[in-house]
This record gives sequence, C-alpha cells and structure tokens, in this order.
Amino acid sequence: MSSSHDQHRKDETIMTSVAESVGSALGSIASHASDVSEALSPSHLSHAAQREGKKLVRKSKTLARRIQKKALTSLKRNKVAVPTRRAVRGTVSKAKWTHPVASKKKVARRGRRKK
Repeated sequence: MSSSHDQHRKDETIMTSVAESVGSALGSIASHASDVSEALSPSHLSHAAQREGKKLVRKSKTLARRIQKKALTSLKRNKVAVPTRRAVRGTVSKAKWTHPVASKKKVARRGRRKK
C-alpha cells in the first residue's frame, strides 16, 4: 500500500508543478496583452491634445464666419450708399459756379465716356 500512496504523492506534486507553470505562463501572457492594449489605446495626453485641436478648429471657423459676415454687411452698406453719395456730389458740384467754357468741355468728355 505504501507504494501506491507514494505514487499518488508523486502524481500530485507533478500536477502541482504543471499547474504552477501553466498559471505563470497564463499570467505573463495576460500582462503582455494588457501592455499591448494600453499601447494601442490613446493616452490621456494625446486625447487632450486632439480635443484642444478640434476646439481650435471650431473657434477659427466661427471667427472666420463672423468676419465674413461683417465684411459682407459693410460691403452691402457701401453699395447702397454709393448712388446716394454720387447724387450728393452732383448737387454740390452743380451748385458751384463754373466757367461756361469749362463746363462744356466736361460735358463733352462725359459724352465720350458713355460710348
């Protein structure tokens, strides 16, 4: 009986050592897998930098739209004001006295420009 009991103990120690080696191998594989997953996932710093970059792009687009809108409104205002300014200038110049010969020359020049 002692021989079968000794055999059982040997089998038990072999099984224990195999289980320990398998466990350590699985543990090292799991640690390598977690290291790889951490390396592939974006870090906190890169995520923060990416977020700040997107925020900067949004702000610059908003600012560009605002500037473009202001420029267009001022341009429209100027276009509307141009005929009014021309009319005012015309009445002021007509109100001034001009020499009859000089006024004829101006009229003649204006006539050539229209053609």
